[in-house]
Amino acid sequence: MFINSKKRFEIREGNQRLVIPYNFIGNIPDWAARHWLVQAAIQDGSISTPDSTKDSALEAADTAAREKAEEYDMRPKEEPEAAEEPEKRPERKSKDKS
Repeated sequence: MFINSKKRFEIREGNQRLVIPYNFIGNIPDWAARHWLVQAAIQDGSISTPDSTKDSALEAADTAAREKAEEYDMRPKEEPEAAEEPEKRPERKSKDKS
């Protein structure tokens, strides 16, 4: 299976082990493609599965994966804070050594 991974994964099944590096683009073995972790990563957008190796297919799959990732993102939305003036510190008084 040809994938584009946005995160690092380590897949283990029996005595087989596969490390999918961060920002990996390439083929993975069939046993790894069927693994539950890879399937879950595809569902949540961490791994995209482009139709081909062409740049346009990679970009389209990346866009679809980004949309899935935003959908599954459970973090609270951050609201932009009003611009506040930085807190002023009192001036330090130096000791005269004369």
